[in-house]
Amino acid sequence: MPTSAERLYKQALSLSLKARADLIECLVATLAEEILNGVTCAQLDEVHRRMVQIDSGKMTPIAGD
Repeated sequence: MPTSAERLYKQALSLSLKARADLIECLVATLAEEILNGVTCAQLDEVHRRMVQIDSGKMTPIAGD
């Protein structure tokens, strides 16, 4: 028995070109949101890690100028 994704794929192939393009656009948008959320979390984790290092004296900040 095919998986849900395989069934969905076969159903999507029966859609018109415009409908398939719209579907792809929606799916890619959801991936982009998840990737951006992941990057944001990773960035916040890095900021927290550096703040802990600065607070503990293990790292000295350098001016952005």
